Amino acid sequence: SLKQKIKTQQENLIIAERQRVMLESIGATCHHFSQPVTSLMGRLEILISRNPPLDDRDKELLRDCLKLSRRMGDLVQQFQNVREYRTVPYVEDYDILDIEGRPEKG
Repeated sequence: SLKQKIKTQQENLIIAERQRVMLESIGATCHHFSQPVTSLMGRLEILISRNPPLDDRDKELLRDCLKLSRRMGDLVQQFQNVREYRTVPYVEDYDILDIEGRPEKG
């Protein structure tokens, strides 16, 4: 029926708009996080290799910070690879964006 076709088109428009907004938001977030994360990693690497050398405890703390900043860079990359609005369960009644590209169940 015509009513059903209109309803389907409206639903498709909503899905397309959700997709567009999600991709724009992800793009902006990645753009704004990428440069600071890269700079942070570079500065941490400089501190780790400093002369005179840092004591072992301080080096280990900086290595941990570098590891975490690399993880942040990996997350930015995962976000950059998202192409489809798909969520996964998080807690109770909340879902979050699936950035790991898990296969759909079904």
